[in-house]
Amino acid sequence: MFTSRPELTGDVHMVASIQWLASAVGTSLLESGDNALDVALTAGFVLQIAGAIERRGAGSGSRRP
Repeated sequence: MFTSRPELTGDVHMVASIQWLASAVGTSLLESGDNALDVALTAGFVLQIAGAIERRGAGSGSRRP
């Protein structure tokens, strides 16, 4: 099956979000020993950055319909 984003799997930890980059960063932090609060804050930050990048190229005035 074709997918535009990688399949993320975890043996012990997993983070789910709407953006695969946030999930990958969160899972990496959990596996390195960080706590859930650090992961939630970092994943939220990544979501804000990824959202800003996606909206930047969305068209006239950087707004999605």
